[in-house]
Amino acid sequence: SGMMVALTRLKKKHNFNYYLRRGLILIIIGALIDLLIWNIIPFSTIDVLYLIGLAIPLSYGVHQLKTWQSIILIMGIFLGTIILQNFLGYSAYPDAEKYLSALNTINLAWFLLSLRHWLIDGWFPIFPWLGYAFFGILVSRLRWQLNYQKEFLYWGLFLLALGLSLWVYYPGALYEREGYSELFYPPVIGFNLTALGLFLGLLFLVDLTKNIPLYKYFQVLGECSLFMYILHSVILGWIIFKIWSDISLFLTLSIYIILIVALLGIGLTIRRYKRHHQLSSWLKFLLGS
Repeated sequence: SGMMVALTRLKKKHNFNYYLRRGLILIIIGALIDLLIWNIIPFSTIDVLYLIGLAIPLSYGVHQLKTWQSIILIMGIFLGTIILQNFLGYSAYPDAEKYLSALNTINLAWFLLSLRHWLIDGWFPIFPWLGYAFFGILVSRLRWQLNYQKEFLYWGLFLLALGLSLWVYYPGALYEREGYSELFYPPVIGFNLTALGLFLGLLFLVDLTKNIPLYKYFQVLGECSLFMYILHSVILGWIIFKIWSDISLFLTLSIYIILIVALLGIGLTIRRYKRHHQLSSWLKFLLGS
């Protein structure tokens, strides 16, 4: 989201209200997904659309900062994550996530628990994930305005080596949530540095190999990323999770491959449609302009 804000600022010079509106719409869409697909009380835990919706207008402000100010802010968020995780603790699972049937159990304690999930231990809480959005602003400036692409490899390798060393020394609890085995529950400092270093290294590699034809096919997923997120949530929540059981690894991989191929096909269709039709502002927002 940070790189998107930086890119549109360079190309179209939108004002703050533009980004604020887009952020609020994303938060509303996130709430509707919680409500209609997952059947849970909206805002009870922070999912990725809530985070992006919050990050977009804030990234506009960060874009106005000087480079050294951005670096201090990003470091502050990641250091603040360590402090808050140790001070507040980290839940193995976001306990405030309630189904709509439990609406009558909402009380002050629930609100405070939801606030903690937004702050530190929800699905994608403000600490540290807002730091990633602001890191995107910083990288965009170094990449497009200051032409520091070559340095990304060295900084990426440095952060990767440092992050892996710290991660091995302090791996954290490594909680599993609903069967997901992501490595960022909780996101310890070693993981964060590793992820930032890997991002810089991959960005350098993509810039180096940007003419590879295969990239053009996978670009369609990013060209209409919001639509893809909504669509994949619908497929997971209304179809796959309804029939999901203790299935074999082969069937799991087969479903995954079929889903990716289907999304790529839909993305290519949307790309062709956008080339030959004038889209309304709402369709541009949903399908990408």
